[in-house]
Amino acid sequence: MPSLATEFTFRIRFIMPTSSNNIASDDEVWILADGPNRVELRSRGEGQSLRDAEHLVIIGRNYPSQSTAEQAGLRWSSIAKAAFAAQHLQADFGRLAPKGFATNIALRRIYDSTGETALNDIHGVMTYPSEPRPVLIGFGPVNAIRGVNGPRLRATLLEAARLNVDLDESKHLAYDIFSAAALAYKSVDARFMLHMMALETLIVQESRPDDSLRHIAKLRTDTSTASLPDHERQSIDNALETLTRESVGRAGRRLARTLGDRKYHDMSPVSFFNTCYEARSRLVHGHLARPGRNEVAAFGASLEVFVADLIAGQLVGFGHDDFL
Repeated sequence: MPSLATEFTFRIRFIMPTSSNNIASDDEVWILADGPNRVELRSRGEGQSLRDAEHLVIIGRNYPSQSTAEQAGLRWSSIAKAAFAAQHLQADFGRLAPKGFATNIALRRIYDSTGETALNDIHGVMTYPSEPRPVLIGFGPVNAIRGVNGPRLRATLLEAARLNVDLDESKHLAYDIFSAAALAYKSVDARFMLHMMALETLIVQESRPDDSLRHIAKLRTDTSTASLPDHERQSIDNALETLTRESVGRAGRRLARTLGDRKYHDMSPVSFFNTCYEARSRLVHGHLARPGRNEVAAFGASLEVFVADLIAGQLVGFGHDDFL
């Protein structure tokens, strides 16, 4: 969606976590700076006082470039957090929140059908051309809203009934965790990790080859007669026992291959699994370089579809195009 804009706007959306933790003012707008770069604090919705608003925004307009607008947005984010802290006021500025659920393809389709530029309504700092004013797609006041095509869902239900689809226990559990991730919309890390948990419930680790098993058995025998304290022998034997099964990574790659030639974030299923599994390790283990919000968010939406496709099994792709 190309733009010929010469001026840019920053927008910071933040959330007041409780009704008792609010900005006690009946004003609808505060002007924080005036002049060529007017900065306002207001409710995200029209006609709502600051006191009553759960979602608020700080908006600064008419910056000469996107980079200067972004720098100003980051500066005002710091200003707001410091001022709020000084007044013991809590607010969620979305540093770990997902950036939005609409893909670039979905945003392009809105533009092609309406002629209006559509952007994800980011929880946090975002920038965009001042004119024309974009349509913002994103969160409702309580949760993210994502409609599912009714006729398509009905057709899929009928097809699943025709095929007599019967999920095994691992897929039931995976779907429950997959659904629970929808409640973690305020944290991109938590959402990502719940989807990885759902994925790992579907992974089945098979036994290693016979030659490897014989070698491990010998090591276990040697351990049982080693001059070690009992607790050490037991600990080492337990570790060796886990080696009789293939690694989670290898088993996960085998599972990913069942998705054939589909693409996730422009990657093959195996490459996408490797990338997400590595990001998961970096999130969980503190000694590794922790991935940033942008990196996790970049793969989060595709991971949701990846897990859903694995659960769907023989129904994968039924009745809709591949949007990734």
